[in-house]
Order: sequence, then structure tokens, then C-alpha cells
Amino acid sequence: MCGIAGYFTTGSLPECMQGRLSYALQALKHRGPDDEGKFCSSGNSAAPKVIMGMRRLAIQDPVNGKQPVFSEDRSVVAVFNGEIYNYRELQSMLSQRGHNLASNSDSEVIVHLYEEYGIDFLKELNGMFAIALWDERKGIFILARDPMGIKPLFYSAERGDAETRIYFSSEVDSLQILEPSQRKIDIRSLKTYLTLGYTISPRTLLKGINSLRPGEALLVGREEFKQFFFHQPTDESESINSMKVAVDAVDGILKETLERQLRSDVPLGIFLSGGIDSGIIAAYANLVAPAPRPAFFLGFSEKSYDEEELARLTASRCGLEFIRVEMKVEEIDWNKILRMNDQPNMDFSIVNSYVLSCAARERVKTVIGGDGGDELFGGYQTYQANLWANDFDRILPNKFWKLGYKFSDFLPASYNKTSIDFFFRSFSRGMLCKEPLVRHLAWRRHFTNEEILEIMPFLQDIYSCEVLEDEIKDISLSKFQNQVHSFLSLDHKTFLEGETLTKTDRGTMAASLESRVPLLDLALLRISEKVNGNLILNRSKTKLLLREVAKIRLPKEIVSAPKSGFTAPIPVWLKENKIEPAQRLFKREPLQSIGMNPIPVLKLWNEHISGKANHGRRLWTILSLVDWATRHNYDLRNGIL
Repeated sequence: MCGIAGYFTTGSLPECMQGRLSYALQALKHRGPDDEGKFCSSGNSAAPKVIMGMRRLAIQDPVNGKQPVFSEDRSVVAVFNGEIYNYRELQSMLSQRGHNLASNSDSEVIVHLYEEYGIDFLKELNGMFAIALWDERKGIFILARDPMGIKPLFYSAERGDAETRIYFSSEVDSLQILEPSQRKIDIRSLKTYLTLGYTISPRTLLKGINSLRPGEALLVGREEFKQFFFHQPTDESESINSMKVAVDAVDGILKETLERQLRSDVPLGIFLSGGIDSGIIAAYANLVAPAPRPAFFLGFSEKSYDEEELARLTASRCGLEFIRVEMKVEEIDWNKILRMNDQPNMDFSIVNSYVLSCAARERVKTVIGGDGGDELFGGYQTYQANLWANDFDRILPNKFWKLGYKFSDFLPASYNKTSIDFFFRSFSRGMLCKEPLVRHLAWRRHFTNEEILEIMPFLQDIYSCEVLEDEIKDISLSKFQNQVHSFLSLDHKTFLEGETLTKTDRGTMAASLESRVPLLDLALLRISEKVNGNLILNRSKTKLLLREVAKIRLPKEIVSAPKSGFTAPIPVWLKENKIEPAQRLFKREPLQSIGMNPIPVLKLWNEHISGKANHGRRLWTILSLVDWATRHNYDLRNGIL
């Protein structure tokens, strides 16, 4: 696990770039505190050139697995962030074909695979990764990101008649050290962020800085500039229509997946909650490699958020060492929490991720967890909402849902982990959209288009239309027989990559801890796409298939428990004035200084702290944005489409 950064040019290499790269890597030190490596290409002045480097968190072959990694003749070089889980199988194959590997690390297989397969080497990898590879002989530079978007990779491209330049990094703030310039706000992404609480790749909040999309690669050279997807969801028909066949298939693949993902030359632990996802990971880890691994559980004094009883059941069944980590709000460094996101992100469970990671890092360097189970196996109630919406569309007019959305403001406010007022408001708001894919995104929206225009009136003349419709148009989705798979695929490209995995990556990496996500293994993805959607969920129950698998390995109390979610009581802490940045930034002057209309924002704030309404998610969305803009001196009105 590492952080990577660098620069490619078809022209001359600026003298300042060596120093900039050093500072950019220093900004990534939390991602890799163990080591640093750099590479600068040589050659004639007319040839393309690369300078790149990495910060290393040593997991596989800590002594010899240094980066950059080279081919035998040193003509191919790469830096890499992540883990290649099938590296042992690839090492064996490469050795049989005559390659001499100098280490037992997963990173070294990358350059040798490229020698064997060219750009198609990416299709051989099973793992989470962000890769930068330079072929000196051909003058070709490649950036690539894993198929699920687990590891981040940002870049800025400047293409001209005389020269092409590429800047890249694992984090936006580091990239801006490599390429310091006055950036404009991307207005469409700004509106998407306020709508959903995250941005959708390839766009970011800064114009000109892009994110490689999951399964996407960028190949550049003297005459080449090509972006392409090396992995796409399958278009094949659903071929598994039997629950028994599906359960047997998932059961077998989970065994193989955990065998791969438990490979580590450093201590490994488990993130455990009271839910099915982390429980299944714990059970299969114990099945394939029994050991009293430490299981880290996050406990809360707020009872509706605490799942200790269920988590202890799983730990006991799986022979784990149960470690309760207490969430203490008075010890949280809120400024650090907000700064972990180099782009604003509303997922306030980043607090959970960071606090748990800090505790785990005292014992281990890598953990496995249950992220991705909901998106692969239909765990969210939003998927059920889509099924019910088809029926409601036939019997209730749109004006009913407009009234319902307004009526939700008069429901008693609840600050518990789950609440009726939140679900009714979210469902009514989503029902106002009629196109199914737009509606699916809208179930989770924080602000309607009208509310956004009130908070940021300058958008009225720039971008007054509904942003979700534009986002859907630009997302390439495979066609599935069952609508359930369409919604799952949409979440893979939006919510999973933009919010869930971003939270996990930033929260764990801030503590210099590697986090692996076995439920997003490519083999599981391929199987889940083949399973009939009716076996994944129905109107009354989510995760049908995964619950059947869980019955084999977990206590019945875990299998039958309702979904709870891994989140923090931010709404409670906001109401009790325990989050200092909120007290500092939810005032007229800070809001006005970045281009916001303070009146609707302060109305939300006052209603929340008075107990009139729970606006926790909306307020955290705004707080993350205001802190980011204030910290970087951005005026949100300084934007372009």
C-alpha cells in the first residue's frame, strides 16, 4: 500500500520538477511512512520523459519489495499503490516463462506482466491498485486504476501541438504541489456534490483535475493519447436462476478470495461490526486460515449506534480476539477529520474509519473488512424502493409526493441511527423523479435542485437544470435483463466509488493502515452479475443470496438482524455543539465569503440545534464543503462548466 505521484512530458523536463516531486511525496507520507522511492528517465532531449515516485507502506516482502520496480533490462519501470492478490500465481507463471524476479513482492509482477502482455497485462491482475508504468524503449506512459475504484488516482492533462503533459497523484492536494495553478471550480461537480454528497468520476470539484474511473487506463506517448476501459461489467444474460447453485458458487469463491486476501508478511486484523458483511469476511477468514486474529469493533455510548452484542457473537463463533474501541467525541480532532478528504465528502463514517484505524494500527498494518457487500448483493433499502416505486407510480400522482416531501418537515425529529422522518423524506423526494436511474440516485440526495439554487443563487444563470440527468447521460452502463442489476451497476460507478470507498481509503490511510475489501473481489463481481436479480433481493428483504450464504457460517441472530450501517452519531454531536468547526463556520461571514447564501444554511443549522428537525446529513455536506473552500481560499462563484 502506497501513495504515488509523478509527471510525464513529451517535451523537456523542468528543473523544478525534482523538488516538486519531493514535496508532493511528502504530502503522501501518511499513505506510506516506511520508505520512499523515485525514478527520473534519461535519454535524448527529443524523447518523452517521466519523473515519478512513491511512499511505501511495506506489506509484502517488506525488506526486498522496494519501489520503483524494474524489468530485467530496466527499460520498464512502475510505481504502484495497492495489492495484487493473485501475485503468487502470476510469479509462478512468469518464472516458467523465463522472467527473473528479484523479490517476493506483489509489485514486481506488474513490469514483467507488461513485458508478456503489453497493455493487456491489466486484465491479468486481481487486486486493488493505482499503477503508473513507463516503457522507456517505446516512450509510452500508462496510468491505470483497479476495476472497482478501490484505490484513487487523480491526474491533470495538458495537450498542445508542441507538448503533452500529465501530472498524477494518489491525492488532489499532492497533485496540486506538482502543478501549482489557480484552479476554477467545476460548477457541475459542485452541484452534484450538494445533491449527492460526493462527485462522480471523472470530474472533481476542480476544473482540469480528473479522477481515473474504475477499470480505466490512460496511455500516452509522443503520438498517442488514449483513454479506455480494460474492465467492463459483463453483458451476458443472467444464467444462475437457482438459489442453491448461487449459494454454492458464492461459497466457493469466498473461500478462494479469502485465501488470496489473507496473504500478508505483516500482522493482519479484521474490522468487525454486528452486520452480515464483516461477519461473513470473519467467518471465511477463520475457515480457510484459522487464527485468533484481532477483531476491532467500534463502540458508542449512543445506544442506537452500538452493535456490540452481535459483534461479540461473530467474534466468538470465529475464534477472534474481540477488541472494543470506544468512540469518544471529546478526543476527536475535527479539523484533521475534515482535512482527510482532499475533496469534500459527506460520508461522516470517515470518523469511524479513522478512529478504528488508529486503534488497529497499534497492533497490525493491514485489515480486512466488509465494504462492498451492499453494492454487490443488494443490501440497501434504496434497491427495494425502486421496486415499490413502479407500483406507486401507477396509483399516486406527482403532487402527492410533493405534499409528502413538505409534510416530512412536520414529522417529529429523531436523532437515532435510523428514523421514520428520514426515510419518509428520502422516499418522497426520490418519487419526484420519474426516470428510474435518476430516481435511484435521488433516493440519497441531500438537496433538491430548488434548494441548491437557494443556497447558491449564482447558479441560477449558469446551471439551473437538474444535474442528476446530466450525470446519468455520461455514465456508461451495461444492459441487464433485470432492473436490479442496473441499479447495482450504477452504484458501483457512483456511490460505491465516490463515497464508500473514498471514506475507507482516506480514513485508513490517514492512520497508515491498509484496508482490504474481499467482497469486491473480481470473481465475486462476475458471479453476482450472473445471478438472477430476484435471488438478490425482493420487496420485503434485501441481500437474499448473501443471507443464505451467511446461514452456513454465522449465528442466526446475525443473519436475521435488520441492516444498521456503519455510521457515526454526527447529527447528535452537531445538535449538542460538540463539533467545533460547525460552530466556527456556520456563521454569516464564512458562508458569504465563499459564495453561499447564509440565510437557508443558518435556517437548517438553527432548526437542527433547536431539535425541530434532523438536518445532520445536509449540514455535514455543507460543513465539509465550507471547510474545504475556506482552507484553500476558493470562492465557489469562481467556476466554469
